[in-house]
Amino acid sequence: MPYVRIRNLTVRYPGGLLRGSEVTAAHKVSFDIERNRCFALVGESGSGKSTVARALLGLLPIAAGSVQVGELQLPGMPRTKQLEFRRTVQAVFQDPLLALNPRLSVGWQVEEPLVIHGVPGDERRRRVAEVLDKVRLDASLMSRRPSQLSGGQRQRVCIARALVLRPSLLVADEPVSALDLSVQATILDLLSDLRKSEGLTLLFVSHDMDVVRFVADEVGVMFAGRLVEVGPPAELFASPVHPYTVRLLASVPSRLLAEGLTRPEGEGPPPPPLAGVRVAVPPGDKPSPSPTGCPYQPHCLHADLKCATEPPLALVSATHRVACCKALALARPPAAP
Repeated sequence: MPYVRIRNLTVRYPGGLLRGSEVTAAHKVSFDIERNRCFALVGESGSGKSTVARALLGLLPIAAGSVQVGELQLPGMPRTKQLEFRRTVQAVFQDPLLALNPRLSVGWQVEEPLVIHGVPGDERRRRVAEVLDKVRLDASLMSRRPSQLSGGQRQRVCIARALVLRPSLLVADEPVSALDLSVQATILDLLSDLRKSEGLTLLFVSHDMDVVRFVADEVGVMFAGRLVEVGPPAELFASPVHPYTVRLLASVPSRLLAEGLTRPEGEGPPPPPLAGVRVAVPPGDKPSPSPTGCPYQPHCLHADLKCATEPPLALVSATHRVACCKALALARPPAAP
């Protein structure tokens, strides 16, 4: 059994043009994370990756589907299990300055989760000192306020606060995007070391492909709230299959393009995510946009009448799945190393 099992996860936000209407931010998302492994969600802003992460944390109501972490399951978790779930699943968010209370000391903000969970005083102080050492922070910083720290130090405090309860699953939502490149490297190296030493399972949300290649064991590509491609980073980046993944990676400058990935002829940069809104397509053999069809069909050069039905994730190799009815025809063998 995978440690984390997400099945047909659907999350809706109120909104839209009509009163009482809803926008689907995540639609039937399903994937597994094995224990001590890192699964990364990538995609453009608005693709639904952060929505999936927040639903996994229990911060958003789940309209349909389920999230299971070990023996704990959402929705429908009894109140008696909620503290156990909070100890098991912790988060590191994008902006450490917003995630920390500017009026409270670093030491208290790391210790506060232990107070909430009823850990005795002596044990609290010991665990705070222990976790600060693990994230490579000096104990002399405990009396300082967040504004007195650098960006990298503040993110280390957030990581320490997440780890002090000894969780088994860490959800990292763009944890380095607000940091300088040199600081990003140290935080990613720290997360990698902590994953090994603490036995952490990691859900990593990012739009930075180079970061994902460094940290992830498996990558899921999201578009318009759907999971359109899943596979190991080496295979997915070398041989993307879904037309959206191809265009997304082709829009990444420098390093990925230098490895031989070229933009398809006649295609520009990826369009903005649809976020539940369909656009018109030229007349011809392409189908009209349909709520049940492939979400990428209005932008796809390969779309035809078969795309009027939304395709499930299907295997194109032993470890590579794609939600495209033309996946086998579009698949190409990985490039030689």
